[in-house]
This record gives sequence, C-alpha cells and structure tokens, in this order.
Amino acid sequence: MANILDIFRTQTGAKLLEQSNKLTNLELERLQNAFVYTFPALLNVYLIKGVSNIVKPENLIELIESGDLTEFGKKETEYLLTIKEQKTILEFSGILAIEIEAFKNILHISTAVLATIISEMNRKQENEFSGIVKTLAGINTKYNEDFLKVLIKNPDDPNFIGSREEISLGRDTNDEDSSILGGYAGGR
Repeated sequence: MANILDIFRTQTGAKLLEQSNKLTNLELERLQNAFVYTFPALLNVYLIKGVSNIVKPENLIELIESGDLTEFGKKETEYLLTIKEQKTILEFSGILAIEIEAFKNILHISTAVLATIISEMNRKQENEFSGIVKTLAGINTKYNEDFLKVLIKNPDDPNFIGSREEISLGRDTNDEDSSILGGYAGGR
C-alpha cells in the first residue's frame, strides 16, 4: 500500500530533498523528518476541506526542478489553511528544532508538492478527490497506480519494481545476479 511518504523511496523524493536543501539550507535528514510531519497534517486538511481552485502546475518533477516550490506553495497554503491552522502546524518546528522561518518554507514546499500530486492524479475525471487523498494517506489503494505514475515518469523502466529479494531483504540484488562461485558448483 503506497502513501505520500513513499515519495522518499523514489528519485523524485531525492530531487525534492535536494531542492528543499537549496531553499532552506537544512540537512537532508532534518528535511525528511519535517516532511514526515507536514505531509500527513496537510493530507488531513485536504480530506476535510477538499480541493482548492488555484491553478496548479502540471508536472511534479518539473515543479521540483524549477525551484518554484515556495512561491506556489505559499499561495496554496494561504488558500488552504487559516492563520490558526498554519500556526498549529508550525508548532512542529519546536519539536524538530528547526527555525520557524525554515519550517514555514517546508510547509509551503509540502503544500506545493501535495497540491501538484493531487492535481496530476485528479486529471482523470473518473478519479474521486477523497479517494486520491485517502490513497496518499495510505488508507486505501484505489489510486496507487496513478500516484506511482506521478512520481515516476518512465513507467517502462524494467527495474521499477524490485525483485523479491530486494523487497524482503532490502538488498539491491536479484535472481539474475551471477553466483560468487561462477557456476563451478552449480551456481547461477
């Protein structure tokens, strides 16, 4: 079952952390910890309030690479959250020992990323908004494939899904790896 935090298992997540590092000057681990707080909080708000009417970027990867995350995210955050809701989420900065201004930028980036993902997934007219948000929250799997298509723009890559060894052991090997015995003792 996919959820929004699976973004960090993809190249898109690596690009997001790299660009966020440039925008906030925070180390990658602290950034990822901050996103672990902001993404679920924002998904809850989207589930309660619904979709905004702000025109959203068409491509998440292009948005991340262009570096316009904070500007778009600021507009979306102001539309989505009341001042009180923003203050509540920004209180997480104390827990994570991140300066409030840096955490505010992370909130804007998180909002931009989620809004764009939701917008891309919502392009198909048959997709339900609440189902999209529930998929991103990990509550259901209805739109997992659409979410993965947003994160990975090259779905034809044969290495998209790891082998059973990679999945179960967390190793980057598969059945086609050559044996250390080189075939002398019945190895592969």
